[in-house]
Amino acid sequence: MKFIDYSDEVLAAFDDGCNRALERCGKQAEEFAKDISPFDTGALKNSISHLVDEAQKVAYVGTNQLH
Repeated sequence: MKFIDYSDEVLAAFDDGCNRALERCGKQAEEFAKDISPFDTGALKNSISHLVDEAQKVAYVGTNQLH
């Protein structure tokens, strides 16, 4: 009987799936933040964005605007 090790492929698929999920979560959180942001000039809403750090497996949502 011959055993074939697919662990590298499985780990790569898991990593890829995790990154896709982080991107989807980041986009959704960005949309929620834009929906609840106060609207005056639109600058705050337009400045909200997300960033996924694939190395740390984290998604950030934020803005550089003061409100």
